[in-house]
Amino acid sequence: MLQPLDLFVALKLAVSKKEATYAELASEMGLSPSQVYRAVQSCKKSGLVLERKTGIDRKALLELVSHAARFVYPVQVGPVTRGTPTAYSAAPLKDDICNSSSPLVWPDPEGDT
Repeated sequence: MLQPLDLFVALKLAVSKKEATYAELASEMGLSPSQVYRAVQSCKKSGLVLERKTGIDRKALLELVSHAARFVYPVQVGPVTRGTPTAYSAAPLKDDICNSSSPLVWPDPEGDT
């Protein structure tokens, strides 16, 4: 079964320009090489990653992101806090969607909202 980290690693592989080692990917993503290795192996079992580490089945990944990501990463609304605007609170949607509630933010002490 895929874990949230597996999707993160699969997306990184999909946008990578060159083939990288597990250690290089881990360093770029702020993970350990063993976490990256396990995620790649899990993605291989699911058919997202082909035999080569960088061989991504982009059609399968798009289907996963389009239809299942909301189940892998459920939204958890927390308390009011400072952060970076996200979802409909961020540009360009903030001008098109009117919402009377507090803006949605990704918590960040240096955020501007």
